Amino acid sequence: MKFFGGADEVGRSCIEVLDGRHSLLMDYGVKIGAQEEYPTIKKVPKNIVITHAHLDHAAYLPHLFRKERKTNVYMTKPTRDLIQLMIADYMKVSRNNFDNGKVLENLMRNCRIVDYGAVVDAGVKFSLHNSGHILGSASVLVHNPKGNLLYTSDFSTRSSRIMDPVEMGLSARTAIVESTYGGKDSILPSSKEIGKQLVKIVNSTLKKNGRLLIPSFAVGRGQELVLMLDSYMRGGLIEPAPIYIDGMIKKALHIFRHDVIYAKKELQHSILVSDVDPFKSRYVFVPQSRDRKDAIEEGSIIITTSGMLKGGPVLTYLKSWQAREGTP
Repeated sequence: MKFFGGADEVGRSCIEVLDGRHSLLMDYGVKIGAQEEYPTIKKVPKNIVITHAHLDHAAYLPHLFRKERKTNVYMTKPTRDLIQLMIADYMKVSRNNFDNGKVLENLMRNCRIVDYGAVVDAGVKFSLHNSGHILGSASVLVHNPKGNLLYTSDFSTRSSRIMDPVEMGLSARTAIVESTYGGKDSILPSSKEIGKQLVKIVNSTLKKNGRLLIPSFAVGRGQELVLMLDSYMRGGLIEPAPIYIDGMIKKALHIFRHDVIYAKKELQHSILVSDVDPFKSRYVFVPQSRDRKDAIEEGSIIITTSGMLKGGPVLTYLKSWQAREGTP
């Protein structure tokens, strides 16, 4: 195997697996920053597997599909649906000149949907397995008689409101493990403790007639926050208040709802049997005006992109509130 990005860094994940005359590329991402960094691979194999829709694992695809080409791009259905949203937004803000419609058409024509657990023979045999990261995210198990290879990609060992944890029990001789939180000091609070802290912060803010601005990533984190707040309001832990969602969070929320069969069983059961659909919460609203005046004036809680405060609607809210409060 060869690393063309994603080793000793966060971003531009790109790993090639060689098996005799055949090869498989696992992920094709971009390192987003003031100066974008791309995978260093020169000759791209005919088969690529994308583990999930986040840009650091998939954003170099539009560069590849500027022109028509015969390259199979394997992924789960939710990843296929989400990647259209993410790639379209990436091309819109990119300094590169893309023919957005043509690029997406070329990419979608070459997408191959893979179900969890199904073995694909693309010269290199592999299967995809739930990684617990975001909807549709997958670890890649490369099958080989001499010993399997497991590429975890981004994964979570915890259950969330939406996802089951990473699939356990996979057998491999070699493992490539994502290690963003792998340090000795990277001890995250429990999900229960995170929930308690969120409830405490929201209640404290609303009690003072304040407003809460929550910067969030569009895919994964944003939907998790919506479901958490809806649950706490329905359960009486938080006083009901208008929640406004902005940026791509709304569109991604619709995709999560459409592909809910890939979410945890408890969430599916809640929607299909108990008629409680947190994706259609009565507390959640979307700004109706371009200047976001309704959300700025009415929103007690606003969840918006970007998660790193480097762009997106979050800056509009910050500037507006700063101007009203007279703060620098």
